Amino acid sequence: MEFRISKDDILSGDISQIKKVVENFSIDRRLSLENENGLVIKFVGFTVVDLSEKLQKDEYKSWFRKLDSEFSYIPFFLNSKSKTLLFFMMGCIDYSIKNGNIVFNEAEKNKYTKEKAYKIRQFCMGHNIDPIPAIERLTLSEAPARKPQSMETYLNRFGAIAFMTRERKVQVSVLIDEIPSDMKIWGAFLVEKDCPQPFFSVFLELNDDILEYKAVVLTNPDEVDAYCRENHSVQTAVIIKTGDDYQSYPEIETKIEILTIAGLEERRAEIFKSGTGPESSAENQAEISEMTENSDESEDAAEPEEPEKTEEETLPVAAETSGKKSVEEEEIEEKAEEEEETEEEIPRNETSEEKIARLERKIAKLQEKVEKQAKLIEDYEEELNKKRSVKGFFKRFIS
Repeated sequence: MEFRISKDDILSGDISQIKKVVENFSIDRRLSLENENGLVIKFVGFTVVDLSEKLQKDEYKSWFRKLDSEFSYIPFFLNSKSKTLLFFMMGCIDYSIKNGNIVFNEAEKNKYTKEKAYKIRQFCMGHNIDPIPAIERLTLSEAPARKPQSMETYLNRFGAIAFMTRERKVQVSVLIDEIPSDMKIWGAFLVEKDCPQPFFSVFLELNDDILEYKAVVLTNPDEVDAYCRENHSVQTAVIIKTGDDYQSYPEIETKIEILTIAGLEERRAEIFKSGTGPESSAENQAEISEMTENSDESEDAAEPEEPEKTEEETLPVAAETSGKKSVEEEEIEEKAEEEEETEEEIPRNETSEEKIARLERKIAKLQEKVEKQAKLIEDYEEELNKKRSVKGFFKRFIS
């Protein structure tokens, strides 16, 4: 979509043309997606050189800054190829012209782009839109956008990562290199104070060892922090690498605590003391230090109550997939055996009325038995499905 803006529009501060359109786009996800990087502004009566010189003056900048204050996320919609985004940023940021080139005030540009990135993320999160392309356009680079790295690349580099999924949930993924016979989650924690950058610490018991994995936060720490404070849980995914293949356990909703560095040290000591395995730590600390060396310190964290372990937080073990009957299966079969009843004896010289009454009692008992059997079958199938899900998972690696 193209707008024609004149000198009079700029000097009078008239943003009505664009305001009406952006308001309509902003309330609808489909329209927002269709018009991302799609708004083109033609400045009528200006040459490129003339406009570049005039946008250094406050009376011309006021129009751009007014539009920016009305729609803090407007760079999401402005087209970069036509230079609309460039001129808009020139209207909002101080700059100079050297040898025919635009040179932005570096400190002001960094502050502006950081603020716009945050506002664009907020806007996109409300519409479930990926904000990364719009944020990358703020660099004003003519080079093609870099190809995003895959999750496997990050996992291989860091060993554990945390990020926001498309459903706007926080997921912590941990990479291990063999199928454990026994696996259990001892705890998951978000550490955000007294450290250069927030990170997650996850304690897993693999076979007989307890390992600590520190997950690098790949997406906006503020979004991750807000989600964790509201939900007090994250999705935990354990990824197993075999050769060049990656397979995952089903994701588990895991309760978390928000801690300081000192709080993590206390919980670490408690976990290793109560566990049977030796104190160990996954070797991804060097990479975390590299990522967080120059980051700012986070705000104070409120520590929620210590979450109780749920059955879902203990992953099934491989030994449970054998042919041996579980306690639940034996209980179901015992219930079925108890339902076996003897046939009601038919009295001699039974009258028609007695026969009808006896048959009605029999029908009622049969109906009750059918209902109970159906419930037992449901329980049995539910137990079998639990086993099959685990069996199917391990078969993918064995076959």
